[in-house]
Amino acid sequence: MGWCRLEPSPDGVAWSDSIFRGVEPGDYAYFVHSYAALPDPRHRLADIEFAGTAASAAIAAGPIAGCQFHPEKSGEVGLSIVGAFVNRT
Repeated sequence: MGWCRLEPSPDGVAWSDSIFRGVEPGDYAYFVHSYAALPDPRHRLADIEFAGTAASAAIAAGPIAGCQFHPEKSGEVGLSIVGAFVNRT
């Protein structure tokens, strides 16, 4: 819980082709719980490090995307993600 650094997922979705196109590796997002998803590695978009282990922070598959954190509570980074989601083509 709290602020965590977002990093691209190895072998996952490229940020440049996703709702993360305005996010830089190392930008922070705000998490309000400690759930962890175990998605297919090909659909992982962003990870965080939690207790020394990579945990999925966002996923994407085709037109579907989801975040484990709260974009609306994540400041400018979150606004960038929400804006990319709303304006994607």
